[in-house]
Amino acid sequence: MLVAPTVAEWISMMTALNYKVDKRPDAINIVGFRDNLSKVNYFDDTVATYSYNGSYWTSRYYPATTRPGLPNLIKPVNPKGAAIVVPGQYKDVYQIGGFKGYMALKQVGLLKVYRDNNKDSQFDHNSATIESGHFGIHIHKAGIWSKLVGQNSAGCQVFQKAKDYEEFMNQCSAVADKYGNKFTYTLLEI
Repeated sequence: MLVAPTVAEWISMMTALNYKVDKRPDAINIVGFRDNLSKVNYFDDTVATYSYNGSYWTSRYYPATTRPGLPNLIKPVNPKGAAIVVPGQYKDVYQIGGFKGYMALKQVGLLKVYRDNNKDSQFDHNSATIESGHFGIHIHKAGIWSKLVGQNSAGCQVFQKAKDYEEFMNQCSAVADKYGNKFTYTLLEI
């Protein structure tokens, strides 16, 4: 798992990019950190949450992937190519909803993706292939504990461990009860 930035480092990164930091008491900032050196088919990225309770910040870090697994790079489900989320901040892009028999954060707003369509085993981030839309790119879990990404991601942001995912979804549910069922997602490359 990628070692994600501390709260101070994260706030500095967000400020430098003019991204919004949600400082409402007990709100949640959901941030994906993509490792520029990540290997195809491994959970070597991080999904983090940052919350401010009015006095101090708390942070949690979870091993995840922010890119598709190898099977979806070689044989994309979309004829345009495998979807790889473009780094950025996506306001109100997710909400809690049913996904494959459990609750997940489902895409409800626009995301930008690169389309990797050369069907090799490398991630391609070609700006000429970027498109924006509703692609069904959710935040969900892979399984109880998955060593490889495999078919678990065709572009989704996927947690490696079910117990981490359950903790994350409990945070999201508490925030939805307080502030409504919309979540902003920020993806940063480091």
